[in-house]
Amino acid sequence: MERYPEVVQEVVRSRPDVIVTGVNINTTAVKALTDTIPIVMFIGTDVIGQGYIKSFAKPGGNITGLTWDVGGGTVAKRLELLKEAAPTISRVAVMFDPPYEKEYGAVIQSAAGSLGVSLLWFDATDDFERSFEAASRERADALFINGGARMFGRRGEVVALAAKHRLPAAYFDVGFVASGGLLSYAPDLVTQFRAGARHVARILKGAKPGDLPVEQPTKIEFAVNLKTAKALGLKIPKSLLLRADRVIE
Repeated sequence: MERYPEVVQEVVRSRPDVIVTGVNINTTAVKALTDTIPIVMFIGTDVIGQGYIKSFAKPGGNITGLTWDVGGGTVAKRLELLKEAAPTISRVAVMFDPPYEKEYGAVIQSAAGSLGVSLLWFDATDDFERSFEAASRERADALFINGGARMFGRRGEVVALAAKHRLPAAYFDVGFVASGGLLSYAPDLVTQFRAGARHVARILKGAKPGDLPVEQPTKIEFAVNLKTAKALGLKIPKSLLLRADRVIE
């Protein structure tokens, strides 16, 4: 991350036909350096508010691609599934990168109120170990991971800490569940990246990014890791397993 500004400048100077970006920090850095090279974002959030596009149907400018946003309902549903998988939980530690707290904090709080659980908020951008220890001191009995790219890159560490502190956890990507996390409910990244590749192909064939509609996720995937549930002493209800798109045993 320390070299990121330097790398972005190097990429823009090379004048590529198109630049692919991941999350907002990538897109913002590239956008600041060029308004002519086509940019295809694969995991954008709040893309209109960030000034990347004018509208989903007609982005205008040099940025198009995909948004990760599917509305607050998906975030609330993830907390509901966690409560259903672990019915006795009452104090949930929410770990977040700051932008995601601002975007979905009210939604998570409202869902928690409906479920009868209290929330403990932790900014986990720097020291995950310290955040988990703080959550343990506050007697958290479950974990809700609410983004972003920094946590995804260190998902093995996050999952290991959740296991160490015996916290049933809900995550924002199936990659955490594949790494040993309990459950996730989120857009499918494979589908997302394939759609992004189609955008790149169209631009390479002459399409203008400003004319290519920005797509929203079309597939929300629910995944459960039964091995992790067993380690935590949880018996996942059959009704919940029947709704899962992916069950890891």
